[in-house]
Amino acid sequence: ASPSPDALTEPDSRVAQELLARYMHAFEHSDLAALEQVLVADAALEMTPARTWFAGKRDCIGYIRRVIGPAGTWVMTPTVANGQPAVLTYRRGDAGDYQPFAVVVLTVTTHGIARITLFSDPSLFSRFAMSKSLAD
Repeated sequence: ASPSPDALTEPDSRVAQELLARYMHAFEHSDLAALEQVLVADAALEMTPARTWFAGKRDCIGYIRRVIGPAGTWVMTPTVANGQPAVLTYRRGDAGDYQPFAVVVLTVTTHGIARITLFSDPSLFSRFAMSKSLAD
């Protein structure tokens, strides 16, 4: 279900910024319990261009558990995309460098994160004036 417009927050609101910071910290540290705390019960996770989609906190966390890896696998940089809080997500490669992975847009409500939408296209990073890798 989509959150009601009254429950949505502005990307620069204190609530949105706090949830964004908590999401980033939990993901970067592979802390599934902390990640679960920031999601609302009926949260959704979708990835484009794949047709992967999960509904409900339990299913979202179940999927993330399979792909998150150990702490240090991911590094995130906060941004705003489509008027919503977002992160540029970098994944550690075999050489130990971090390469662009996805732009992750969060739908944030006053109760938590309602939707995580991954745009798995590293070419999108150029729209955010970020380097090709964190080593650049």
